[in-house]
Amino acid sequence: MSEQFLTHLDQKIQLKHLLNHEFYKAWSQGLLSKECLKEYAKEYYHHVKAFPTYLSALHSHTEDQETRKHLLTNLIEEEDGSPNHPELWKSFALALGNTEEEIIAHTPCCEIQSLIHVFRNQCLDGTVCEGLTALYAYESQIPEICISKIDGLKKHYGMQNHESWKYFIVHIAADKEHAAVERELIAKHINDNDAPAAMKSAEAILNHLWGFLSGLCERYDVKCA
Repeated sequence: MSEQFLTHLDQKIQLKHLLNHEFYKAWSQGLLSKECLKEYAKEYYHHVKAFPTYLSALHSHTEDQETRKHLLTNLIEEEDGSPNHPELWKSFALALGNTEEEIIAHTPCCEIQSLIHVFRNQCLDGTVCEGLTALYAYESQIPEICISKIDGLKKHYGMQNHESWKYFIVHIAADKEHAAVERELIAKHINDNDAPAAMKSAEAILNHLWGFLSGLCERYDVKCA
């Protein structure tokens, strides 16, 4: 059951992998405007800042100690340290030319608000499997995306100081490990009763992440070659 489910889950993720989206294709080709990148950084900051609350929401109703330990480790990595992960993202947003005031005062678009709402609810109100598949659908993509982002920033957007994209460096290794553990935990917890809702949970996150990028492309008339 678990191997079949995971194979199907990975197929779903590949179909909506964000590197296949026009936004990231344009990023890797150097076709995003500076204003689009600046807005992306301000928008996505809201999700980065909210991500620890997804973890704590799932942790709060998880009975299995092994799963709670993984969630706690992930949460500590996000929240602890100076700078912590939201602060690392803010450094990236600042390097693009945003001001601290612009980042903090920014009102998230409806797509980001919806992503945060759905992600948090999947982790808070869903089963453990629903929360884990939501996290896995997101974190399993991040290492590959971060590598592509760094390459594009250096090649096309004049960002040579690695401190400006340290957020991405950190998440290449961290989310590779997180996704591997989440995959093992999904295999441990999944059953016939939970499988349909768990798959829908992953699909919801994939669709909302994709929808956010589509909204940006529409607002900034993004087209890749």
